[in-house]
Amino acid sequence: MHPWLLRSTYRVLFCVTLVSGCVGVSPVDDSGPPASARDAGSTSDAAPRADASLPTDAARLDAAVPLDGSAPPDAHPTPDAAPLPDASAPGPDASASDAAPGIDAAPHVDAAVIDATVGTDAARTDAAITRDAAIPDAATIPDATISDATTPDADTPDANSTPDAMVPDVGSPRDAAMAADASNAPDATTPRDAAPEPDANVPDAATTPDAGGPVATQSIRIMAANITSGNYQSYDPGHGIRIFQGLDPDVVLIQEMNYYDNSAAAVRNFVDMAFGTEFFYHRESGAQIPNGVVSRWPIIAAGTWDDPQATNREFVWARVDIPGDVDLWAVSVHLLTANPSTRNSEATQLVQFINTNVPQGDYLVVGGDLNTAAYDEPALTTFSALLDTTVHPADGNGNTFTNSGRTKPYDQVLPDVDLLAHQVPVLIGTQAFPDGLVFDSRVYTPLSDVAPVLVGDSAAPNMQHMAVIKDFQVPVP
Repeated sequence: MHPWLLRSTYRVLFCVTLVSGCVGVSPVDDSGPPASARDAGSTSDAAPRADASLPTDAARLDAAVPLDGSAPPDAHPTPDAAPLPDASAPGPDASASDAAPGIDAAPHVDAAVIDATVGTDAARTDAAITRDAAIPDAATIPDATISDATTPDADTPDANSTPDAMVPDVGSPRDAAMAADASNAPDATTPRDAAPEPDANVPDAATTPDAGGPVATQSIRIMAANITSGNYQSYDPGHGIRIFQGLDPDVVLIQEMNYYDNSAAAVRNFVDMAFGTEFFYHRESGAQIPNGVVSRWPIIAAGTWDDPQATNREFVWARVDIPGDVDLWAVSVHLLTANPSTRNSEATQLVQFINTNVPQGDYLVVGGDLNTAAYDEPALTTFSALLDTTVHPADGNGNTFTNSGRTKPYDQVLPDVDLLAHQVPVLIGTQAFPDGLVFDSRVYTPLSDVAPVLVGDSAAPNMQHMAVIKDFQVPVP
């Protein structure tokens, strides 16, 4: 072969070899790496409330649902190839609760709201449901329909008898999702500390939570009322009934709960007229001047504790399933008029009952007719181990005294420190009462704010006490 042709042949082979080396790459994997999906995780169950025997309403635990109503965060794979941060990793609020790991993108409710074991922790306030404002107005009754008729039952008190009256007649509770479970007994395994200290981390109920949207709260008006009139220590004449209607309370610590013949039908009729057909109540049986608790929300347990000094009434307690994850224990008391030492003996016994029976994490309020002649009485000092005794409601003139002559602090609404953290001013019409209201129809103006109250109702014959109310805004997860 000619030398020139041989060299050309070598050059061609050499180029072919080079080209083959350049294009000899592996085939492209057109399937690509799998798209990184959101870390679904598993949503932890909310911690049980202080009393594990009472299941938390399922309707209360929806804190993991995105606020904007979008689809759940695990419904679609993430379009970006890079993996998103693992939602189970602790964020700013992760230490408060295990309620909602796994939510990565959509705005979400602060997981801290699900921790129901915390008594007064700020974790209760980060809720995201709107306040239930459907508070029905009680029906008014004309004065002429009520008469001073029947002497109340004067039988000896039965300290252990619990009537069935806490189940309402025809009406249904305002929140249908909260059915009363009367079979649940109080949990005595988690006694209340005899001297709880206020939780410095508890925010005011009106505080806006950190980046979790506005706080959702439930308004609760608590009333102490020994406002019977007439000759029989009863509500027959109707003056007290009009005051109940005008002030529209949610929970009432009521004394001398007598009405006509005190039959179940008569007492039910009284509750229906004064408060509404949807209200629940518990009234001690067999007492001459019985104590009771009336509630807008279901009473899930109730009973009496022995008053060691009184022979015609006992301490009456009720565990109320208020909206939210924390129950309210309401205790209605009527201390004796005898002397400060006797009242202190009663207070000491009641504190022991509370320490034994009321769970530390639940709200507590004690109230009613304490017959205390001064704010420094030993009974109030004894109660101060568990309850706030320093915030005194007043009327529009600043008078805090509650007897008929307005010279002594007979009547009290005493919350524990957990509930005190959520106290707010009482608002009626255009007026605000920062520490609560002592209601005296002779003083309050305008009475149109509290219809059907009449100006002389608080001065009715034998009405010896003024009604007292305090308002609270409790967090609702």
